[in-house]
Amino acid sequence: MLKKTNLFFLFFLILAIYTASSTVLYYFFEINKKKFREENRIYKLSMNLKQKNIVLLHAKLNLRKASFLEITQLTGIGEKLSQKIIDYRKENDIKNIQDLDMVKGIGEKKIQKIINEIEIK
Repeated sequence: MLKKTNLFFLFFLILAIYTASSTVLYYFFEINKKKFREENRIYKLSMNLKQKNIVLLHAKLNLRKASFLEITQLTGIGEKLSQKIIDYRKENDIKNIQDLDMVKGIGEKKIQKIINEIEIK
C-alpha cells in the first residue's frame, strides 16, 4: 500500500505534468493563432489589391488601343461609359486626355479620377 507521502508526491507529479503540458499547448496554439492572423491579414491585403487596384499592377492604359474590358477597369468607368468612349473613339481621333470631356457622361471630375491610369499614344 502506498504511504501518504508517496500519494502526496504522486499527486504533485501529475499536477506538474498536467500544468506543463497545458502551458505548452497554450503557447503552441497562441503562436499558431498569431501566425494565422498575420497570414490572413496579408491574404486580405493582397485580395484588396487584386480587386480594387488592378491598374496599379499594369502600365498606363492607352485609350487609342484599349479594349472594352480594359476601359471598364478604370476607376469610375462602367460598361456604359466604356462603350461611349469606344463609340467616340471610332468617330473622332482622341488627341489628348481632355478630348474625353466631349464624351457624354464624362466630365472634369471623372477625368481627374482616371488621369493617372490612362495615356494617349
